[in-house]
Amino acid sequence: MLHERIPNLAKLVEPDRVHRLCYTDQDIFDLEIKNIFEKTWQYCGHDTQIPKAGDFFTFQIGRQPMVMVRAEDGKIHVLYNRCAHRGVQVCGSRKGHADGALTCPYHAWRFHFDGTLESVPLEKGYRDTNFKKNDPAFSMTPAASVDIYRGFVFAKLDPSGPSLEEWMGPAKIAIDDMCDRSPVGRVEVVQPYNRVIQRSNWKFFMENQLDALHASVTHLKTGDVVTWGDLLHLTLIASDNAAARALARVSPYGSIGFIRRMNEKAAELGLKSTHYADPSGLLSENVSSAFDMARLITNASNDDRIGSIMRTPQYTVHSKSRDMTFRSTNHLLGRSDVEVRAGKTGFISKAGYCLATLLRLPQGGQEVAVVVLGARSNAARFMETQNLFNWLSAKATTVFATSAPLGLTRQPQQQ
Repeated sequence: MLHERIPNLAKLVEPDRVHRLCYTDQDIFDLEIKNIFEKTWQYCGHDTQIPKAGDFFTFQIGRQPMVMVRAEDGKIHVLYNRCAHRGVQVCGSRKGHADGALTCPYHAWRFHFDGTLESVPLEKGYRDTNFKKNDPAFSMTPAASVDIYRGFVFAKLDPSGPSLEEWMGPAKIAIDDMCDRSPVGRVEVVQPYNRVIQRSNWKFFMENQLDALHASVTHLKTGDVVTWGDLLHLTLIASDNAAARALARVSPYGSIGFIRRMNEKAAELGLKSTHYADPSGLLSENVSSAFDMARLITNASNDDRIGSIMRTPQYTVHSKSRDMTFRSTNHLLGRSDVEVRAGKTGFISKAGYCLATLLRLPQGGQEVAVVVLGARSNAARFMETQNLFNWLSAKATTVFATSAPLGLTRQPQQQ
């Protein structure tokens, strides 16, 4: 087994590669179940899935069958879904409602919603045995720790380790962002909801979720015949990453030469904090600053071809096999309360949701470059930009001493 073939687990993961055994070896999988899933906080469900006393929802933590149930006092309990008598699963369905108690379908042992034993049929038959009704060994075992964050229920089978919020760290921003968009500050799970079962090693699912380079957005498909101009429109309007790479590939410079020319242009424009490693911008090695982005978007607006494309809210590509109509990812375009002279959205996990825009103020017609970096959501970057623009519009008469474009930036604090 594993200890015979690979004595040092650390050798399986190197800075630039991972050994295939990490995805196929049963011993490694067993260690992951024991040391990751059955020792750390795991998501159980949402409190709105069990709104009434007696409602339950079943799931697994690692290999352990679990049930989340709401008690009469409103408290949510997470229990091993296993009868203390013969080990049968007490709740056999995915979700449901229990009247008064959880009842094992095998020998009808009944358990309070906190897992303690309520009653057993023919209790006298257990005389002269070790059976004691109040002994926790004859109850449904509770999870070692249960906690709820903004309606999301988590449980941990190991009593040691950090609290839920310590364990979540900055990752709780994802839940905060979802809940903060609700007028009431919380969300609800509404039926029907999707459940996905993927028959693969668990790491494949997470890696595909996080693989933004592999899953880059594109409107193109095999067989589409488009022009160089179509690729430019797809890149600037629809933020089509595949189109950006294709544009670099078919350029006279080729992909590598195109990136080199991008860096040369950045130097010509005085972008001192900017370096490009990929034409699509999806690699984290692409770096810049808010000041450089403001200067870049201002210069781009002065190019008649690029500026006019970035001011186009909708465009149709006519391929031989089909027509493709797509809208700009810049949601400020087409609004009556703001005039967009240029704009470009961007996102990778390390940078968050970003937006660089050149806007024209209603008073005096001055142009201002607004750059938002690290917004928590797609909607937030436009809201931040609008807030900055509104503030500057109100202060325009005192802020502007000349008609030169002004750069205004905001980088939201990560909480």
